[in-house]
Amino acid sequence: MKLPYPIHSFDVSIEDAKRIQNELRNLVEIRETVSHIDEVDLVGGVDVAFITSESFSALDSNSKNSLIGLSKPHKNKFGGNKKVAIALAAAVTLDVKKWRVIETTYAAAPAFFPYIPGFLSFREGPAVLKACGELSVLPGVMIYDGCGIAHPRGLGLASHMAVLTGIPSVGCAKSRLCGSCSEPGSARGQWSEVLYHDRIIGTCLRTRDNVRPVYVSPGSGFSIEGAWRFALLSAVKYRLPEPTRLAHNLVTEYKKKLLSKISN
Repeated sequence: MKLPYPIHSFDVSIEDAKRIQNELRNLVEIRETVSHIDEVDLVGGVDVAFITSESFSALDSNSKNSLIGLSKPHKNKFGGNKKVAIALAAAVTLDVKKWRVIETTYAAAPAFFPYIPGFLSFREGPAVLKACGELSVLPGVMIYDGCGIAHPRGLGLASHMAVLTGIPSVGCAKSRLCGSCSEPGSARGQWSEVLYHDRIIGTCLRTRDNVRPVYVSPGSGFSIEGAWRFALLSAVKYRLPEPTRLAHNLVTEYKKKLLSKISN
């Protein structure tokens, strides 16, 4: 099943990226469209890894998994004419009743945008959309390893992708991008507010007893409370929600297999 086409280019300048973020954040819905995890059959997760130009230039151009075509020199909005990194994405859907994997997909796309905190969706977005677009059945909710509205301009990866795909989302990041918060209690389910400019933008959530918290915020289609509750229910056994944990493992293995072609 193919997703709607992105409504903008990802190969843009910082100024254009800011403009796009400021425009798209007006399309984010901070309201409950999914009040409980049982209301959806499938929950999806996605994660991204990168291969540098130095690595993929050694890949066999005749290989089925060749990324040579994606690595051609490109003059991006930041100047220069050099090979770009390649973003690898893995998407996974799970049956929420048994937390059983239903489908996995993989995709690769050029990462034209450099690594700049606050703009990671421009670097990761094309590969994420491509991987999600390969799913035969789209999930009712997506969980992303990144921010939702807990972002300086209110449009982290989870919010950005939700606007472009129309799929309600939750952002569950391993670190805080902006704002401040107090340390939550040590027990699973304890949380504290993340504040930015005197506004609540998310929560610092403990998903396991005595384990580092995560930072949860609505992507779109969730309230602040709904987002952390959904993330907590999705963190079945581990610190991270099961969909993003599995997606991370899958994309790590995908990258490992591609890089093994270089050494062999």
